[in-house]
Amino acid sequence: MIPMKRLIIDGYNLAHCLGHPLSSQTLERTRKSLEQKLGAYATAKKAEITVVYDGRGVLGSCEKHGPLHIIFTPEGESADERIKSLIDAARSRNLTVVSSDHSIRNYARVSGVASLSCQDFLSSFLMDTGKSSSTSAQPTRHDVHKKSAPLSEQELQEWKNLFGMDS
Repeated sequence: MIPMKRLIIDGYNLAHCLGHPLSSQTLERTRKSLEQKLGAYATAKKAEITVVYDGRGVLGSCEKHGPLHIIFTPEGESADERIKSLIDAARSRNLTVVSSDHSIRNYARVSGVASLSCQDFLSSFLMDTGKSSSTSAQPTRHDVHKKSAPLSEQELQEWKNLFGMDS
């Protein structure tokens, strides 16, 4: 189980971790499916989730759907930069950052914030939603360079099924 009340998620990083190629044709559908599942998860767990995407030239925008906040960074600001500023602005350290980017996870660690790799989050997400999973991930405040075990084919397929991305 993931025992936190607030998550900041590197959106495209998590989407890439699903193993499904992102293209201009699948990007919107993948994003919406991801947001729908994360919103349901946030509601069920009484957690607040902020998903940060690189805006790639569009005006920065924020959307709020209940406990799910969606941020598209403006041109000139990366999702990584925004995530770091959100960590800096956090009033409480009861926060977990989800990213497979080592520099973001290290920044979180140095700031006293827990972090999970995207694969560890996906494994925990499957456990928390009642799906079978062989790993139990907990946020860590140390050892950010430790390699995560990759998802098994079964776990990856369960995640794809959960998001309606059957191959």
